[in-house]
Amino acid sequence: MQLISLEEIDGSEPVSKALSKIKETGLPVLVYSQKKLLGIIEEKDFSYKKVSLDTKAKNLAKKVPIVSADSSLSTIAKKFYSGKNKIILVEQKNKIAGAIDRWALLSLLLEEQILKNKKVKDYMVSPVIAVAQDAKVSFANSLMKQHKVRRLAVVDGSKLVGIISMFDILSANIAQKERKPLLSTKKTDIRNLEVKSFMKTTIYTIGQEKTLEDAAKEMIKNKTTNLIVVNQNKNPIGIITIKDIIKEIALSEEEIPVFVSNLENEYKELVVSSVQNFAKKFKKIFSLKHFSLHFKNDGSKKEIQGKIKAKEDIFIKAEGFSVQDALNNFLFELKTIILKKKGKKTTEKKKLKEIFEEGEENV
Repeated sequence: MQLISLEEIDGSEPVSKALSKIKETGLPVLVYSQKKLLGIIEEKDFSYKKVSLDTKAKNLAKKVPIVSADSSLSTIAKKFYSGKNKIILVEQKNKIAGAIDRWALLSLLLEEQILKNKKVKDYMVSPVIAVAQDAKVSFANSLMKQHKVRRLAVVDGSKLVGIISMFDILSANIAQKERKPLLSTKKTDIRNLEVKSFMKTTIYTIGQEKTLEDAAKEMIKNKTTNLIVVNQNKNPIGIITIKDIIKEIALSEEEIPVFVSNLENEYKELVVSSVQNFAKKFKKIFSLKHFSLHFKNDGSKKEIQGKIKAKEDIFIKAEGFSVQDALNNFLFELKTIILKKKGKKTTEKKKLKEIFEEGEENV
């Protein structure tokens, strides 16, 4: 995992020092007090709050999620998705080793090839909500609230000419409040100005038939959080954001690989799904990484020779008069081993088997 290195300051130092470091690196800073992490300070903290530059850093520091260096991608994605976090700290050997941002997460997803074969059109928000470039900012703002979106495509007739977000309006509003009038004490109300005054004219687009992998690459390349989705005629039909991609990973279960050999294809799906369901039940108490199952015919019986990759490799042999029977016995034996390793007492064999046999038909 490629981590981002963050600067550190002491909580007793003024926030002006934090701001100086943020401007140098473009990244948040870590705030410590006697080696204890208090949190981070980001550039936006100076915009959203009225802060005196003499304020102590510890008073502005805020908590952000922390994950371990060996956390799964779905765990990291959930941390981003569950809040408005733009950065997450990574802990290694009880120390903050660095941080990961949303584009770094996309890079990890690309490395694992998780985004392949997933079409943009299946994950985009559509239709794209558009606003005319000469519309008032107040109208754009109400349009976003009405449709519960954070950004709008800006059009001139049917032509896409820009994009505007809630953050663009907020930033302009903050800047207006801070700006001192030169000749007049009267300030222009941002809400009465036209959208084209605040929209971003640099627009990044992607075709609807492209994959999430393509979208992630474009977002990383351009350091953008969103892409306008266009059809063959280059007309906007939707929008896909970095949060849409992270959501897909955060809300999807990571399936544990199950490799099956010497078994008829008609039974493989049953075996794989049963083993993966088993792994999901026990993932909170025992780490199962992958299964290798080899089937053999032993006279009138089916035999499973299994290797389970975990903290310590587990080898199990089980047999039965059918594939289902052999599988039930295999999973029962594995559960017994897991509970024993965790120091839990097993119950009667019949009660344990009910977990695996309930609702399943014999093959």
